[in-house]
Amino acid sequence: MTPFTIKLLRALSALLLWAGAAGVIAGALSPWAAIKILKSVDLSVPGALFAQGGLCLAAGVLVLLGLRRSPLLCLIAAIYTLGWVHTATVEVPRRVKHQAIGAQLALFPINRLLDQFHINDLEISDWSRPNEELLAPGLDWTNKGALVLLFGGLIGLPVDPIALFIYKWTARAKCRHCGATWLKSRHAEFCPQCGHGTAPVDRWHCGVCHGDLGLKDKFCTHCGVVVVV
Repeated sequence: MTPFTIKLLRALSALLLWAGAAGVIAGALSPWAAIKILKSVDLSVPGALFAQGGLCLAAGVLVLLGLRRSPLLCLIAAIYTLGWVHTATVEVPRRVKHQAIGAQLALFPINRLLDQFHINDLEISDWSRPNEELLAPGLDWTNKGALVLLFGGLIGLPVDPIALFIYKWTARAKCRHCGATWLKSRHAEFCPQCGHGTAPVDRWHCGVCHGDLGLKDKFCTHCGVVVVV
């Protein structure tokens, strides 16, 4: 890659990582659940009060504090955040209904007393509502922020120092003649097993006279040698 391409990828990745982390934090601090208590009072519960929301908030803060310097680590954080959001779509309504039922049971003695005076019972919330109606927009905002974070990590992955280090010490080259493999970090110009050169074949120029070749040429039109693919 050219220096300009590297700078462009780093700048674009940094912008997306900032925006994604900010979106995750804003989403985690926004309502994840919206319920109506006592039939008339609207109550919104921020995502940070749920286990998954707290984890998403921590991931966004870590990215802004310095994790953004490594797109690979941000990519991992984005994948985990998407997983937490997916889990929250099931766990948040379940948790809200569980708390509502617990509060309703706690009011049972009071409701028995109200019944003696023919006064309507106190009902904390309607826990028979579908789960989708209990979810608030903050969950969707967190998910969108995580997607932006994911794209930022993917774009910056080719220039990530950790990814480059891992690639350098794990990527392997393969000999096209005998199939032997070795670490690319060795920079071998000849195969350690058969001794053939490791330079890639130039399909468009003759290996002997360097004359131009056509796509379907089997012999060089300048010196007559067989074209080796």
